[in-house]
Amino acid sequence: MQDDRMLTVNEAAELILVHPEELKEAIKDGSLRAEKIKGRWMVRKSELLKWLEN
Repeated sequence: MQDDRMLTVNEAAELILVHPEELKEAIKDGSLRAEKIKGRWMVRKSELLKWLEN
């Protein structure tokens, strides 16, 4: 079963041990899919794991 929990950029960065700016750059360049919800970028855990594989 796919994990579709939504994570903030900071939560996602902490989970995979990278700086949040690295994820923000990946969102900006389109390599990491994210959604803006109430002004905050949110990343599905499943998308984060896909991004890590690439």
